[in-house]
Amino acid sequence: MWTNRYGGPGLSGGMRTAVAVDSGGDTFVTGYLYSYGGDSNYEYATVAYSNDGVLLWTNRYNGLANGADYAERIAVANDGSVIVMGYSWNGRLVSGYLSYDYVIIKYSSSVTPYLAIQQLDDQIVHNWTNSIFGLQIAPLITGTFTNLFGATSPYTKPLTGPQQYFRLAAPQ
Repeated sequence: MWTNRYGGPGLSGGMRTAVAVDSGGDTFVTGYLYSYGGDSNYEYATVAYSNDGVLLWTNRYNGLANGADYAERIAVANDGSVIVMGYSWNGRLVSGYLSYDYVIIKYSSSVTPYLAIQQLDDQIVHNWTNSIFGLQIAPLITGTFTNLFGATSPYTKPLTGPQQYFRLAAPQ
């Protein structure tokens, strides 16, 4: 029905280790990513996709700098929160071997909505995943945002006039 990939910014490899699906059909994937460079390390990576395959959110966990963090299990609780479990290098050596601690992370069920903005020819298309949030607009990033009444996802606006800023706002 859909295909999606996640590699994270500036990361060079990874492995998915577990997948969970909630009652609404949203899919949660966890695993670890490896980044190369001066601060090379493994880190947890957890990604949420909507039932339609739209990226909802991403979260990464990096314990110690230059450390090793491996997410292994994922579950969705009855309240919709997402629980990820794995292990993380604690910086110690025991009998010449790396020592690890368990790490459990619980992500809130109140998922922050994701607003995607893309240019399509001479138009700007806004897509967001949580329909209870409304689209707002302002002439400056520090300006006053006002509601775009009746705007539903996807919302298309011509690319003309002065630059404008958009955000999602929770219902009042």
